[in-house]
Amino acid sequence: MKFLPLVLCPLIGSATAEILTYNNRPQGSQEKPLLMRTFMPDPGLGDTVLGRHHHGYKSPKYNPKIGKDVKGEYLPDTGLPAAIGVNYGPQLSYCWDTVECRLLYAWKDGFLDMTPYWGDPQRGNRVSFGYVPELVGTMIYQASGKHPLTINGTSISDMDQPLKFRGYSIEKNHYQFLYQIGEHRIATMVSKAAGEMDVQVQFKLLTDSGKLQYRDDKNKVETKTISPKEIEVTITGTKLKTYRGSENKKLLASGVNAASGEKVFKAMGCIMCHSVDGSKSHGPSLLGIHGSTRKIKGVNVIADDAYILESIRDPNAKIVSGYPENYMPPYQLEDKQRDALLLYIKSLNKN
Repeated sequence: MKFLPLVLCPLIGSATAEILTYNNRPQGSQEKPLLMRTFMPDPGLGDTVLGRHHHGYKSPKYNPKIGKDVKGEYLPDTGLPAAIGVNYGPQLSYCWDTVECRLLYAWKDGFLDMTPYWGDPQRGNRVSFGYVPELVGTMIYQASGKHPLTINGTSISDMDQPLKFRGYSIEKNHYQFLYQIGEHRIATMVSKAAGEMDVQVQFKLLTDSGKLQYRDDKNKVETKTISPKEIEVTITGTKLKTYRGSENKKLLASGVNAASGEKVFKAMGCIMCHSVDGSKSHGPSLLGIHGSTRKIKGVNVIADDAYILESIRDPNAKIVSGYPENYMPPYQLEDKQRDALLLYIKSLNKN
């Protein structure tokens, strides 16, 4: 078992500890899941779910130049300061909280847009006090009510002892979260289930005594009892809401053309998987791709306008031989943004 250190500042990690380049829409994969220890968005979980969280309060503004408070107030951040975000590519992203020690929500077809926190990659200007990233993708599960895990019939939410997060480990490309309440030490692992929107959560009691059960009155779940100390829960997800990330109205400021398409290309993080110079990456290089012949399941297909637009809208519609399925998420772009992106890809043939 490999244990990773607990870092109390924004952290990016993967199962192979690779360093990511500066990209506002980072993404992992099934083989190399991406973990980020940062502020996470709160999609409206409520006080019952976040019962152990403290409430932030407004504070007066302070001017260090004159050494006293001035007119105005600072508002508390709206995000979750002690949560962990994990991404397995377009199939699954989830938020796990180290205060409540539970799965808070899960989504697919995207991860996080870090633009408010990290700023523009070209200029570096970030949003003032914008520490909370934006969600990207479709929400498929959101926690409600008390902690669903019970020990000897009592919900963790109803136990008086302090709930303590003990860190996480890596088990077969999955993150296992370790926590303790009273004498009970527990391990939880979240993964993709068989269904398109389904999520699997495994719970193990690591101490000698106790019986685990799972209670969720809102979501459709199936619980498999492996032993009194180990259960496996499959949550049937459903489409709850779609998130598009940070809105950038300046992307098409110059109109629908190749230059604005390049801005869309950079803003969406396409360079992470698609090079523009012919070099190999996770996805096909875009250099000279327009008009070329692509092999799809042994059949040659011409990469014309319709092919490229379809690939942007539905990346799994036609998978080029030699590349994995379900790797690229279907980004939520406007029609004009897709058209501009197409023009940029076509311009790479000339350059």
